[in-house]
Amino acid sequence: MIDKLSGVKSDDRELISEISSEICSAIESLAISNDIENEIAKALSNHGEYEAYAVRHFLQIAP
Repeated sequence: MIDKLSGVKSDDRELISEISSEICSAIESLAISNDIENEIAKALSNHGEYEAYAVRHFLQIAP
């Protein structure tokens, strides 16, 4: 998917969006280990477990 994205022209927003959605879906389908899940829950509980939070992901691609 990254290879497909690297060949897209920067003004082809529709194709960029389509490939980005594929990448996001692939990432979201990955299982999170229990250790990481527990650490996230622990960190959130420090800020109030009954509060609403928005979680964003950031994909950094190494050259």
